[in-house]
Amino acid sequence: MLEPCSFQKDSIVVPSSATVYVQVVGSQLAQNWNRLQPIADIDRTTLLLDTPEKVQQCPGAAAVHDIQLSQFPKDQFNTIIPPTPVFRFDWSGKVPLARERSNALNLVSSGNGVAQVVFMWWDLVMDVHEEIILSCAPVWAHPMSDNEKMLPWRDHWMQAVYYLPSEIPVTKGDKLVLISQHDEYSFWFHMFSKDHW
Repeated sequence: MLEPCSFQKDSIVVPSSATVYVQVVGSQLAQNWNRLQPIADIDRTTLLLDTPEKVQQCPGAAAVHDIQLSQFPKDQFNTIIPPTPVFRFDWSGKVPLARERSNALNLVSSGNGVAQVVFMWWDLVMDVHEEIILSCAPVWAHPMSDNEKMLPWRDHWMQAVYYLPSEIPVTKGDKLVLISQHDEYSFWFHMFSKDHW
């Protein structure tokens, strides 16, 4: 744990806090960005380059993939776990900042499919009264989603895609455990099914 910063008694920190959200989805399109796929000709009739099965099963890189999720085709992903808060950061100096944390959430799948990918974004609280929220959520999860024309475009604070180490087939209503972790530089996520464990 880091010690709280020494602030003047009446100091105000902007932003004062943040909440990190995730949404677990199945998306073969996104999964293909992280795994080496066989290559076929333009007509997809002739296989030009096959990849060994062990290579195809490699979990790929654990690195983050920045993306504008609002531009991601909605028909290219299936929600397994709807948007869920996983971490809260408080920068007011009133509590110690954690260098690293881990939590496990017991969740229930909202749909059928294969859990493959974690979408991630955050909201920033810009004032001490928690009335001004700067949200980086994609359009479908944004607090102002009822008025899409008013949503700000953010080039510098995009959303992120993380890839689960292994794909998990799920049925609506399955009991799942989502493990979220962070250190000073990175996030990473794991999930397993309590119903099939």
